[in-house]
Amino acid sequence: MAQFTNTTTAPAIGNTIMQAEVVDLIEILTWARPDDSEEEAQFVTLFVDPLANLPAVTSHRIDGAGNRWFTIGEPEASRLLFSCHTDTVHAKGGRQEIQWQADGETLELKKRKPGQCLGADDGAGIYILRRMMAAGVSGTYVFHRGEEVGRLGSRWAAKNEPELLERFNACIAFDRRDTGDIITFQSGERTASDSFADSLADQLGIYGLDYQADPTGSYTDSYSYRGIISECTNLSVGYDREHGPMETLNAAHAWQLANALCKLDWGKLDISRDPSRIEYETYSFGYDMGGYGNVTRLYGRDSDIQSPSGLWQNSDDDDDDDRWQD
Repeated sequence: MAQFTNTTTAPAIGNTIMQAEVVDLIEILTWARPDDSEEEAQFVTLFVDPLANLPAVTSHRIDGAGNRWFTIGEPEASRLLFSCHTDTVHAKGGRQEIQWQADGETLELKKRKPGQCLGADDGAGIYILRRMMAAGVSGTYVFHRGEEVGRLGSRWAAKNEPELLERFNACIAFDRRDTGDIITFQSGERTASDSFADSLADQLGIYGLDYQADPTGSYTDSYSYRGIISECTNLSVGYDREHGPMETLNAAHAWQLANALCKLDWGKLDISRDPSRIEYETYSFGYDMGGYGNVTRLYGRDSDIQSPSGLWQNSDDDDDDDRWQD
């Protein structure tokens, strides 16, 4: 049974339909599921694996890292990859109580303690992918493992199954704070073109959602595929103050976003980025720095890109988890 309490005494009338349709989202958020925990395994068994039984699912599999992959429609009919992750940053696994804030649109923890979080990062993404799959939106859906501890699942897929990823022209992750970002740079490196972000923003705008390109992404699983898939982005799903007990989720936005994504014309996205071309974010300063007015953030993806001191390392090559060693 979901450990959920509704403390809102008089939710806005316009929110009652939304609240009734996010019951499974609330149930998702009651699960504290650290990476590789018993609770995460139970959660995946309850909320992810049964998706294989949806009528629209044409294929499904579990890879060597434990990532769950599902395809809706013919594999070649849609070249879109939709991404989320199943782990959270909770200090320990278990169940937790969720409540509405007074606005009737925002969810939060009922009891806020150190080591806890709401888990909308990435419970909101899981909810959205489940909604899209239930609606029969064509594409491939991946529920990644180990994102919060170094993108373990997606890094495994990029290293061990690149040939399976090459057929996709876009990977869209649903794992970003706030309500209006379409990420074009992750960790200072371009992962999606502005034209792709603008075309997606245009489609979302049809349904009343105000999104725009944003170059300030840190990283999520789509970052792992930046050298294989043309457009790798991350979409805002409504959470805020993630990774701590003060985390909240604008559930009304997550619900509205899910509704829009189930109706979107995905064929109108512009695909233009060359994944073999590396572009880093450059910052310009408004004063003379003796010829150093532009600073480029370098993170080093390929082996031939190094810092002057040689201190930067390629994080994608660090096999820091031996669970999935070849």
